[in-house]
Amino acid sequence: MAALYLESQKRPLTWNFRPRGKRKKRGFSIRS
Repeated sequence: MAALYLESQKRPLTWNFRPRGKRKKRGFSIRS
């Protein structure tokens, strides 16, 4: 999980930290 978090840091946190991340498969998988 830590590795995925670090990888997400490189990408824009806009889609990563979305209130409706459930609709986004990418955001949901990372948040899960």
